[in-house]
Amino acid sequence: MDNIYIKYLIIIIAVLMVVCILIVVHDMNCVKVRKYVIPVAGLEKTWHFVFLSDLHNMSFGKNNSRLAARIKKLKPDAVLSGGDLYNSKPGAGYNNAVELIKKLCENFPVYMTNGNHETKTKLYPKDFDHQYEKYTEELKAAGAVYLVNDYIDIEDTNIRLTAYELDHGYFRHFIRKRLDTVQIENVVGRAAEGKINVLMAHHPIYLKNYAEWGASVVLSGHIHGGIVRIPWIYSRKKAERGEEKSGTGIRMRGIIAPMIWLFPIFDGGLFKRGNTTMILSRGLGTHSIPVRFFNPCELVEVVMEPVKQAH
Repeated sequence: MDNIYIKYLIIIIAVLMVVCILIVVHDMNCVKVRKYVIPVAGLEKTWHFVFLSDLHNMSFGKNNSRLAARIKKLKPDAVLSGGDLYNSKPGAGYNNAVELIKKLCENFPVYMTNGNHETKTKLYPKDFDHQYEKYTEELKAAGAVYLVNDYIDIEDTNIRLTAYELDHGYFRHFIRKRLDTVQIENVVGRAAEGKINVLMAHHPIYLKNYAEWGASVVLSGHIHGGIVRIPWIYSRKKAERGEEKSGTGIRMRGIIAPMIWLFPIFDGGLFKRGNTTMILSRGLGTHSIPVRFFNPCELVEVVMEPVKQAH
């Protein structure tokens, strides 16, 4: 009898392993579009954009043709990229990322900034064969607007898009480095008065500082959705995640962040801090831990709408 139980146990374990492998393969190759509609007080007209982050030089279709077609089908006013489109690994290349942006520039305004991987290759140009300079030159030549600690006023709107690049030290493993809001002001200036300030900042953990700076909307990435996601019972407050009501609930929660933080508070989705809304992309690729489990690649669609006045 013991041998029969052992045999059944082996079969169950083998089936579970196969199921887990199939989930990983699916999630590594499937792109889910997640849409957010954000009412913004003071916004003069609707702005519809696609936000992509953490591609890590992945390719969906030849030269990312499948991903580009998916974005084109959404018909956004613009495409925004929050960084980490390639890996900071000598010889890793960036062709898939460049091909995607070139295709998008043929149809949409494209606004880009750095993640920690671009920042690292910029910081150590000789170690990476001047990859960052070549990469940004190709993208600018294709028509992309590349913002690093800079801003642009979006045409025909009252929106200012600002890109804030955190120093590489803020992305170290295990350690959370303190950020003072004044540091943001010293680098990009104060939030514009009379404008709707949209801030691209790759690391979501500093939402408090982004809100204090004056961002209406923050666009972040980096966490990869927590890589492996599991059902989680939790207590929630309306203000923390933009939930309709407080209480307890069940949601999928990420287990580990790329910085080797367990159960990151910000793993993916919509978060609120005062009057600031943060959209945290779960990303499109992987790097150090090449796994996605119950965590498909994600393309973010955002519609910012004026707040309707009550009559």
